[in-house]
Amino acid sequence: MGCLLCSSQSVCITCDLANNFIVDPNNASACICNNDYYLSSGSCVTCPNTGAMIACLSCSSATVCTFCDSSQFYELSGTSCVCIDGYYQLGSACLTCESAMPGCLDCTDGATCTSCDTTNSFQASGSTCACMSAYYLTASSTCAACPTGCTICDSSGITCSACDTTDGFVQSGTTCVCSSGTYLPVGGTVCSQCTSIYSMCLVCTASSCTSCNSPAVVSGAACACPTGYYNNSVSC
Repeated sequence: MGCLLCSSQSVCITCDLANNFIVDPNNASACICNNDYYLSSGSCVTCPNTGAMIACLSCSSATVCTFCDSSQFYELSGTSCVCIDGYYQLGSACLTCESAMPGCLDCTDGATCTSCDTTNSFQASGSTCACMSAYYLTASSTCAACPTGCTICDSSGITCSACDTTDGFVQSGTTCVCSSGTYLPVGGTVCSQCTSIYSMCLVCTASSCTSCNSPAVVSGAACACPTGYYNNSVSC
């Protein structure tokens, strides 16, 4: 079939290229349909490129695809072509899940994510992805850390609306600060007691005490007992 010239009943010399027959790469004596065609009633018919056969480059029938267009991000699944992981189909195109939903690694369509990028601080939120607690979504669709002690901040990463009370932070206007009697160590993320570095200290920073437990008074960067008192390591 598809042979224009033969030397015997089983050996073809010239295939009918005009009608999309080519030499069989597995049998040089026979003719088969070209890659994007299939044999039907003695003729080579173009593989369909619609419906379940969209992006099909090679097929064995009108409903069975054998090779898909990987350059367009399709892969073979059973007898048809589907978008590879991380992509979803829209019309005839495969689009990245992340282009529709920031932080989405895999999806079923442009509105339903099935896997979020936890490595980059995204987590599932309903059918899409959102930044984890203490992170916010930037203009470039990445998650960035809120200021220290802040668990919810706006898209500027400056205005905080909720603080990490577990680690000793409290709201102060639009920011988070350590609660009274505590301070934030340099480079730290958890508030520590002032008394851990300054005996008898009520209010402090990481570098000095600013208010002492009476009758102790501020002396330099620490607290000291006034004349007539002595320090018993807890109070005067």
